[in-house]
Amino acid sequence: MAITVLDKPLNDLRQEITALRQGNLSRDFDTNKLATIITISRDSLRETEVFQKQLLQQLQKFEISLADINEILRANIEQKTQLDQQQQLDDNNNNNIETRAKLMELNAEALECRAAAVQLQQEARIAIAKAAELEKRAKDELAQQAVEMKIKQEEIERTRAEELERRVRFEEEQRLKELQREREQQERLAAMVKAQQQQHKEDDYDNYTTRDFMHDDQCPQCIVRSPSNTKSIPLSITFLNVSETENLLDSQEELISTPIQVKFESQENNQDYILFSIPYIIKRSNHRENIIKIRQPNGIWISTETNESIFDAHKEKRFVECKLNQSTACAVVSRLRLDTILINKKSSGRFISNADSRVTLQWPKDVSQTNIRINLRVQPVDLPAFAQFSENFSHESEGLLAVGPIIDLDCDDITLLKPIQFKLPILLPTKKNEGSMKSSSIDSQRTVTNQTTQDIILQQQQSIFKSMLGE
Repeated sequence: MAITVLDKPLNDLRQEITALRQGNLSRDFDTNKLATIITISRDSLRETEVFQKQLLQQLQKFEISLADINEILRANIEQKTQLDQQQQLDDNNNNNIETRAKLMELNAEALECRAAAVQLQQEARIAIAKAAELEKRAKDELAQQAVEMKIKQEEIERTRAEELERRVRFEEEQRLKELQREREQQERLAAMVKAQQQQHKEDDYDNYTTRDFMHDDQCPQCIVRSPSNTKSIPLSITFLNVSETENLLDSQEELISTPIQVKFESQENNQDYILFSIPYIIKRSNHRENIIKIRQPNGIWISTETNESIFDAHKEKRFVECKLNQSTACAVVSRLRLDTILINKKSSGRFISNADSRVTLQWPKDVSQTNIRINLRVQPVDLPAFAQFSENFSHESEGLLAVGPIIDLDCDDITLLKPIQFKLPILLPTKKNEGSMKSSSIDSQRTVTNQTTQDIILQQQQSIFKSMLGE
């Protein structure tokens, strides 16, 4: 009876476990129903244990009854023995048929009782074994169900975490795109303003007198513009001696024009100036900028305000222009582009380098007690230079697996309350890149000028690597 009562909860429990194994679990899964079924199964198991105890008590009573029957049988046997003795005494050889029949009937009843007892014992053992098997199976199924529930829950949590991460990444990408669009718009506006200012300057310079020295073999190539309200200013433009170019180039600077010595008479009021344009070697790189450096009377070279200029008569050349109000020496140099970052202590922010958009800085709110000004320069390092350096300096470059740009930071001596996060790109050498490096080296050997320029760049970058390694 208890086993029959236990069948329905176990069948319900098997159906729920089958549904879980088939992957029918959803976010609306009724865990209360499953808990109710498990509770009913446990209660039924408890009732089965009570029934087993009752059955064992009945078996114990039956064993007591068998003992009583055995006592009765012994008493009957003794009585039979006494009767036999008495019959032998009364009637020596006559058998009492009725006594024998009674004894046979008693023996048959005893045998039937023993057979019934054996059958009951076997049925009790079968019932106990079946109940134990059902209990073990229920425990195993409950444990399996708990494991599957845990796995399903972990999958749901992992799915939620992935969805949240994708959403956060998407929002971050959208924010970065918005920032990029705002930055591009600001750059376009700045370019428009700069173009308008340049146009205004050109309009102001329309009345200037132009002196073209581009085809004069006696002096360096240049173009000079002077105000028309002044008389012809005598100019002396000559090549600068090599000895006077000392301290011209700072770290990471390249000379891209001929150093020129300009001499002219300054005006008394010192308010008028000449516009001095110098052609330079075109080098297209987002990491660098071209400026004019002038030499001070004390021999120190400093950069001056420089603008790009274009002349219709020399559209194939590029010029940079500066203002001069006294005689001096000039030269065009290429240097790393300077990014100036202003960090407000009261707000968080993010900065993308103008030289390399992959280089970013991000800072939280209240990063320091004062506002911060950071000057940032990005020195790119390409894979051919890295491979050449690793080949030439194998001992110093042992353990180097990748290469990225070299970042030069210049800021005030301050204490940060919170860290500033930097994101830098890296380049990993591959077989494909090695093949392209070989082909590019073969192509570079065809032109002497390209080879010389590449050698200069390799030497500079190798010196940078050696300085980083502490040599």
